[in-house]
Amino acid sequence: MGRDSEAGQGDMRRSRIRVAACASVLLVAGLVAAGCGGSADDANAGGVPTLGFMTWRDQTGLDEKNFRMCEKQGGGKYRIASVPMGPSVDQAREQLTRRLAAGDSSIDMINLDVVWTAEFADANWIIDLSKRVEPIKDQYVGAALDSTYYKKKYWAIPVGTNAALLYYRSDLVKQAPKTWEEMAADIKTVHETTPDINGFVFQGASYEGGSVDATEFLLGAGAKILDPSGKHVQVADGDGAEYAFGWLHDLMKDGGAPKVVTTFMEEDSRLAFQKGDAVFMRNWPYAWALMNQDKASKVKGKFDIAPLPGFDGRSQASVLGGQNYGIAATSKHPDLAWEAMMCLSSAPVQRIKAVKKGEMPTLKALYTDGSLDKDIPFLDVLAKGLETGVNRPTTPYYNDATIVIYQAYNDVLNGRLSPKDAVKQMQHKLQAAVDGKAEI
Repeated sequence: MGRDSEAGQGDMRRSRIRVAACASVLLVAGLVAAGCGGSADDANAGGVPTLGFMTWRDQTGLDEKNFRMCEKQGGGKYRIASVPMGPSVDQAREQLTRRLAAGDSSIDMINLDVVWTAEFADANWIIDLSKRVEPIKDQYVGAALDSTYYKKKYWAIPVGTNAALLYYRSDLVKQAPKTWEEMAADIKTVHETTPDINGFVFQGASYEGGSVDATEFLLGAGAKILDPSGKHVQVADGDGAEYAFGWLHDLMKDGGAPKVVTTFMEEDSRLAFQKGDAVFMRNWPYAWALMNQDKASKVKGKFDIAPLPGFDGRSQASVLGGQNYGIAATSKHPDLAWEAMMCLSSAPVQRIKAVKKGEMPTLKALYTDGSLDKDIPFLDVLAKGLETGVNRPTTPYYNDATIVIYQAYNDVLNGRLSPKDAVKQMQHKLQAAVDGKAEI
């Protein structure tokens, strides 16, 4: 899922002081403390290398259990020390880029957001894993694997994925719409008898989640954002982008979505739908359990889910969220890091994380072997959504590109730009962004 931007963490000087202080403690005590923010050399762990894993903060304790399990499975050849990052994507990226740019060898493994591949590869912060990935690539969900691919090389392994779903009120609509146009017609039908309910809630705010939704609408209408090289913008090619923005413009003008949706993120959308204030919702799988378990939910037992619709006679797209594991270029133990990553992304671990944390598997076999059917009853629907899974634009300048996308999208929803002008502006500003000359 997209996360909103927040300010980064302390400056580099304070970071180096903390790392130095932790290293001193390790040398004296001969212990590895996860709170020190990195791995130690072999002497610090009695000759056993400690692999520093820069990953998201985990409140569940599940990650630590998996670390210990993999250490044991590896025969004690290594230890894994978590180096927490975040909580937002922007904070995590700043922490990572500072440490990697400084050549911090305490980091061995990195939990990568799916949009970081190009940037980190171009900066030589992660190593090429192509020779290791090629023999096993067929076991992964295609679109998830694609998020690790850049300049004809694989830079990571996909370990968690997510595809958005269409939630709909099964007590108000007989079946899920197959197209966005059909959904708009269903909203008008429901409004004939229930005029006070909102039609469609989604992520319309100016943030990363807005870019995700916008990309789904654009690609679903047949538009392209970048060419395969990632250097040339193709938004204005054909009529796809203008068609998608035109449909969104009409949806807002006709009252098919509330005006406040232009400020909505994922949780805003969920809460509105959960309160019974909408017929349809675009959101991630996490919302399913919450709306069925929350005692305050007014839609428990009254909604169903389906893959995202497509545009009539055009296409269908669901932008994937997720995470990948890569190996830092400064790692002193790349072979052990790969072994640890293979364990941490194995079928048993992915199965547990899918149930306990809602991180959907990247291994295709877990969608068909029946092992998750009881715990995740919508797995078949999610699998269909993954079949139309696509990734956000691949460019080392993604942070600039996404701002252009969500600003144009939000401008269309608010009526500040016509669909035609929005496409024209996106074409120009996106080209500047991928050229490294962002006009933001």
